[in-house]
Amino acid sequence: MKKLLMVANSAICPVINGSRKRMFSLVRLFEKAGCDVQIVITNDKVGFMDTVEQMPGNKIHFFDSDRKKSAGATQRAELRQKMSIDMLNIYSVPYRIDDMFPNGLDDFVAELHGRERFDFVIVEYVYMSKALTKLGSDVVKIVDTIDIHTGREKMYYSMGTKPLGFYTTRLQERKGVLRADYVFAIQKDESKYFYKLTGGKRKVLTIGNYLDVPNDAVNYNKIVLFVGSNNDPNREALNYFLQHIWGKVHNRVPDAQFWIAGDVSNSVKESPDYTKVGFVDDLSNIYKEVRVVVNPMLSGTGLPIKTIEALAYGKPIVATESGARGLYKEGKNPRAFLLAKNTEEFVNKLICALNDDGVINRIHQNCVRFVERYNDKLLRRLISVVEGSD
Repeated sequence: MKKLLMVANSAICPVINGSRKRMFSLVRLFEKAGCDVQIVITNDKVGFMDTVEQMPGNKIHFFDSDRKKSAGATQRAELRQKMSIDMLNIYSVPYRIDDMFPNGLDDFVAELHGRERFDFVIVEYVYMSKALTKLGSDVVKIVDTIDIHTGREKMYYSMGTKPLGFYTTRLQERKGVLRADYVFAIQKDESKYFYKLTGGKRKVLTIGNYLDVPNDAVNYNKIVLFVGSNNDPNREALNYFLQHIWGKVHNRVPDAQFWIAGDVSNSVKESPDYTKVGFVDDLSNIYKEVRVVVNPMLSGTGLPIKTIEALAYGKPIVATESGARGLYKEGKNPRAFLLAKNTEEFVNKLICALNDDGVINRIHQNCVRFVERYNDKLLRRLISVVEGSD
């Protein structure tokens, strides 16, 4: 059996956000492709223990860095803190590719490989790519990009907030992905970007999230669900839905209810117009209770986890183009979800989903077929990587 080491930028469990769902999914996908997977968790001791407890079949290693940063990284962080959003929008202060890299992790990974002799080492996010630099040609090196980070700050400036995460320049991102033999992108458009970024010098594969095939029964009540963590893009999406969509839908379907699950519910006040479910450890019970899911995202990168998750539960979902990025181009008229290209379409399609049981039944059946085809493509691609290393 081939051995793979995943170097994670955070804990994987509990699986409470998109990046953790991504990493957990990828571990299971590699296992289905015939790999024994070990994991390195950095800095988060509590998250490490949670991951050990919830992933007992995997060997988990902990690395606690001294958290020291280079003088340049510290100066850039101080500048971002001091500068206003307007100033940053004009004079951006991007991260260098290794600014967020845990000090000494590259040596730790190299020593671990020396003992375990991995066939593959994969890093989660391009800013962790320095972990690959002290490995020889005897190991296949992979960067799982998850997102495009070039110019990512612009998305936050348009919302009037400072970006909390990593963003960089095209040249720095290129430096990171060229450290690998394979580059994984989470959806098709991003694969095209990374192929151009590397000038065709690296193998770029579209590897999305592996999904459980939906087996829950259709629910015919009139509950609408939005799920999200409490970050800027989710708050923007929720506010857009509440201000421009939900009132119009509720007027025409007065017995409909709107539930908000996840920490994003903390961003809105109590109201009789909706129910704040809040954070829950297991979303499966919430999904069972609802008829339709919404993903009204106006911005974002990577794979739309909310949409993928709803498909995995067999739930009809109404999504904006941003909420279906990387998925809606599977066909001009997608069958597994309802694509809304503007506010009016969103209102009308959500009302249709609430009122028409036939639509719900058809989409549920299409979700099952979509997930089966989607999983099959992912697994075949990953098997080609695993077997191609022989």
